[in-house]
Amino acid sequence: MDSPYSFTSSYKDYSENKKEEVLNVITPDYNTVEASKPYKSKFTPATLSTTITHNIVPGDKSDKSTLTITSEIGTVLTIACKSHTPQFGGRYGGICYSESSNTVYYVGKNVDEEVYAKDHFPSDDSQKNKPPKHLKYVVGNEIGYGESDGEQMLFSNADNLRLYTLNLSTYCIAPLPKTSGLYNPTLIPGKHLLACKNKEPYKKLGKVYCYNRPQEVVVVESEEGSGPYRPLGYERNLINVNDQLVSFGLTKVFGSHVGYVNLYVNGQEVDLSNVGNQIVLVDDDVSLFNSCVNGDELLINVWVGMECKIVKLNVKSLSVEYTNLGNVWEKLGRSYEGYMLLRYDEDKVYLKVSSQTDPGGLLIIDKKVWSGGESESGRSVDFIKYKPRQASGCKSPLLSFSANFTVEQVNMNFSGNNTLPECSIYKPNNLSSPKIILVPHGGPHSVSPMFFSPAMAWLANLGYCVVTCNYRGSIGYGQEYIELLPGKIGDYDVKDCKAILDHVKKEVYPSAKEVNVCGGSHGGFLTAHLIGQYPDFFKKAALRNPVTNIASMVGVTDIPDWCVYEAVGDYDFGEYEVVGKEVMGVMWDKSPMQYVSKVQAKVLLALGDVDQRVPVSQGIEYYYALKGKGKEVECMRFVEDCHPLHKADTEFSQWLRIAEVFGED
Repeated sequence: MDSPYSFTSSYKDYSENKKEEVLNVITPDYNTVEASKPYKSKFTPATLSTTITHNIVPGDKSDKSTLTITSEIGTVLTIACKSHTPQFGGRYGGICYSESSNTVYYVGKNVDEEVYAKDHFPSDDSQKNKPPKHLKYVVGNEIGYGESDGEQMLFSNADNLRLYTLNLSTYCIAPLPKTSGLYNPTLIPGKHLLACKNKEPYKKLGKVYCYNRPQEVVVVESEEGSGPYRPLGYERNLINVNDQLVSFGLTKVFGSHVGYVNLYVNGQEVDLSNVGNQIVLVDDDVSLFNSCVNGDELLINVWVGMECKIVKLNVKSLSVEYTNLGNVWEKLGRSYEGYMLLRYDEDKVYLKVSSQTDPGGLLIIDKKVWSGGESESGRSVDFIKYKPRQASGCKSPLLSFSANFTVEQVNMNFSGNNTLPECSIYKPNNLSSPKIILVPHGGPHSVSPMFFSPAMAWLANLGYCVVTCNYRGSIGYGQEYIELLPGKIGDYDVKDCKAILDHVKKEVYPSAKEVNVCGGSHGGFLTAHLIGQYPDFFKKAALRNPVTNIASMVGVTDIPDWCVYEAVGDYDFGEYEVVGKEVMGVMWDKSPMQYVSKVQAKVLLALGDVDQRVPVSQGIEYYYALKGKGKEVECMRFVEDCHPLHKADTEFSQWLRIAEVFGED
């Protein structure tokens, strides 16, 4: 097989460059190293815009964050924030302006003083061995146990957040009293300044990818003082839409990390029957919501099956409907199955588009065309196509991408226990009997969408038939479909994946050379189950940070609630319970570790050593269990990578090795 080095490098560059281009130009992520271009917030007065730059050197006393005030003619003032790091975007960020626009309220993360363990055996070199400031632990320290917010937030804690004020007349910054742990500030003019706060009665649980974490809305400033705003307590993502408070709420704190939410305007529940009764959000970044406000309307990205659709909410009429993009596609001359709204400006709309066969690009759409009319300027839709860029130090030539495959969709045929889930089949051109690779998504409450995936496209271009599958428990098909899986993992999801492969083997490629499987996280869990439950069916398998033994995972993961809920089907967020032997037994019965003696496939493991979600011990345990049974197994460990295994060198190494293993005869 030819080395795919240039292809992989190009497409990793494409992915990173795409993110940088979109974030910096359209919706900057203020928690990255630097937002290179001034960004005009939806809440910013007409004459001002704000940007934030971070200049962080770990362990150096010059650590600082700056808040830069700019005007249309340039920088007005740059202020050093010595005690905190401002956070405008992300889940725990936020910025809003006072009714008079003289004051900015924003979230800041406190910068702790350096605290190290007492060195009982000091030496002249002891100072040189101190960890950088962001590493808050030392072996044998005398500091009490401190909890983090888990995966990808190992040295972060929402309790370290507080609200700050910036006076735009005096340019003075001051902390707002009694606002520890608050985020997502939102001002309702003439009413209150509101913010969100986590509700964690006994233990911090992982936050990344977990949209079900209990939180409450509190009043920050009012004559009555701070306190609960509404008794519901599960609202999140506060957004000011033309002085109306929009929020999302859970009817209950459900166990699945992702699920359907209700929509509220000023505390009144909105009738969602026109869009399927409930919605499941694509993202919960507050800066993204604030960038998608248009007068009385809020535009929301939601999952519907394998597609991302845009729901339009009118806060005055309380009406909701899906946005029709027919006029946009007509002006562009083609349509894209995968799209997501990024920003809504005064006269332009920004849309990220792609398909499973096309990396796509950025659409900049005239506002009148977006609304179904004609552009007065004559430039109705501008298309900026994403292109790969040369990686630093890479001497291989860049390769242009051309899809040598087509993608077929299989629609869901679901009835009780007899199910054929919705899936995508990547069919390589001019091959009648390719090797098949099933790639089940993780979660399990996630989705394999109709967006461009560099990894899937690469494997398909190498001549593999790639199959993705939205098994029971996937999002986009209703809360009932999600709740079918908890308590049935290792059963329903495994059967759905096998049913899809049986369909492909029978109806699409009856003479396929072999069947392989590759999955990460819960997808790795399914991979281990499949090769254990159907050992004669699979030749090779790749497992990326897989769940292999839930019983041994529950005590070390940042999401013990996942282990209990998915294995047993229920979890009490209000009470801490030690997992007893009965529940441990259920967890073992749901785990693929029980099948190691039956495995016949060659196994490749890819593990991230700083994974807090599915700790590296899960993969190591599986590795030695297979070795002990004399099975063929190989393990790759990435000492600085976490659960997604998404660092550039990790992406390159793991997918290159996966392709090599699957390409072996």
